[in-house]
Amino acid sequence: GSTAYSVTATSTTPSTDGNGAVFRFRASKKSGTSEQALADTDDLMTIGNVGVEKVFIQGSGNVGINASPISYANAQATLFLQDDTNPAIGISDTGQSKDYFIVANGSRLGIVYGDGSNSGSASNLTEIASFNNSGNFGIGTDSPTQILECKTSASPTIELNQADTYRGAIRLAGNDLELRNSSGVIDFFVGTNN
Repeated sequence: GSTAYSVTATSTTPSTDGNGAVFRFRASKKSGTSEQALADTDDLMTIGNVGVEKVFIQGSGNVGINASPISYANAQATLFLQDDTNPAIGISDTGQSKDYFIVANGSRLGIVYGDGSNSGSASNLTEIASFNNSGNFGIGTDSPTQILECKTSASPTIELNQADTYRGAIRLAGNDLELRNSSGVIDFFVGTNN
C-alpha cells in the first residue's frame, strides 16, 4: 500500500494502515515496487476516527462523506453524501428560528424545515416539497402522484403576478376549480388580448 501519515495531538508519525488516524494524506501509491502519482479518482486525503474513514477528498476535488465520492457526468466537481438513513445537507441562517435541509429519503428528495435556529439539532421537521424518482414534484406532500401536485388543508391556490399590477389565480375550492383575474372575474381569450 501507500505510506500514510497519522496526525494526532502530540505527534506526526508514518503509518502503513492509517489505524487511529485523524487525518491521512497520500502523495503517491504503490504499483508493484514503484511509486506512482495519484490519479484524480484516488483519495488524496481522508479524515476519520479510530481507523474508520468518514471524509474522502480526491485529487480531482471531489469530496465524499461516509463513502469515496462518485463523479458526476463529465467529471464535474462533486460533493457526495452516503448514509443508510436519510443523508441530508443542512442550511441555517444565524439568528433565524428555522433550519432547512435537503434530504435524500429512499426514492425521493425532500426539502424540509424544522425548529432549531442553528442550535445543533432540529425538531418538528416538516417536508414542504418533494421530488420523486418518477419525475413528480410535490408541494405540501411527500408522495406526489402527478408531475405537479399541490396539497394543503385550505384551498390550494396558484397565483400569477405581473409587476404587482395584474394578478390571476387558479384555486381549488371544495370540488370547484376557480380561475380568477385581479377583479375576481373569469376571462378567457383565444389568441391575443389587446
